Amino acid sequence: MALMCGVLFLSNERIRGSNVMQNLITRFIEDESGATAIEYGLIAALIAVGMIAGATSIGTKVNTKFNDIATTVSTGTASGTAG
Repeated sequence: MALMCGVLFLSNERIRGSNVMQNLITRFIEDESGATAIEYGLIAALIAVGMIAGATSIGTKVNTKFNDIATTVSTGTASGTAG
């Protein structure tokens, strides 16, 4: 009799276990919080790419301006001006 109760107990646990597993899988599929984190990561990456592109462009222009200033200082005449 004790063995039979143990078998019934185990079979009931298996049924409850499969329901728990099914509930976990359902909640996992319906959960969208991970998607939100991925979206924020993509936004941050796009902002970083934009900042790098902007800094590169500004850096090139600043470098050109400093080269013009260095030429003006060494030759005594401004580049691009008539005279």
